[in-house]
Amino acid sequence: MENIKTCYHCGKAVYGRSDKKFCTNHCRSEYNNKKIQTEGTNNSILRINRILQQNRYILVRLLGKSLKKCVSQESLIGMGFHFGFHTHIVRQKENTKIYCYDAGYMKKNERDVVVFFIQDE
Repeated sequence: MENIKTCYHCGKAVYGRSDKKFCTNHCRSEYNNKKIQTEGTNNSILRINRILQQNRYILVRLLGKSLKKCVSQESLIGMGFHFGFHTHIVRQKENTKIYCYDAGYMKKNERDVVVFFIQDE
């Protein structure tokens, strides 16, 4: 007789891959959210990651289908962009490129920045 595994969250039977632990994506999500709450995951890490994801989303939304785009820093701030949060910086002779994951920007002048993707440089 086959050994049927049960969902870590709800206890229902789990079918599919041999390493599958949850019956649905909903159960997986609920289990992990509950785990975060009970184990006291560092809230500052979650907050910082949300800001980084928001920054990337804003840059990607501004780019649309463009490879590069010039925008004002003021418009970025108006959309909720936080200039103090980024994943990495690449310093070059003439300029400094600042990234949020795969999207980045560099200062064009005191007022404007150029937004781009890493692969599109």
